[in-house]
Amino acid sequence: MKILINILNGKSNIQEEMVAFNFSINRVKNTNEEIEMLFLDQAVQALNRKQANLKQIKEQIDKVKEVRINIKTFSVILKIKD
Repeated sequence: MKILINILNGKSNIQEEMVAFNFSINRVKNTNEEIEMLFLDQAVQALNRKQANLKQIKEQIDKVKEVRINIKTFSVILKIKD
């Protein structure tokens, strides 16, 4: 089974973002299911190197990469937000 996690909140609601990260990481570790994370709206800021100044977010992104969760967004959003 493949699960898509949509993340819409950025630094304005970091708790929800952390829940999504932790759910995704633990789900992959415990079930080996395929997870993809789709960052939209304000959540795109977490992927922007200039914005990713919160240590918590960077650590979570590193953990997501370790368990091979695909991270997706739209390049148009990144250009507009940058």
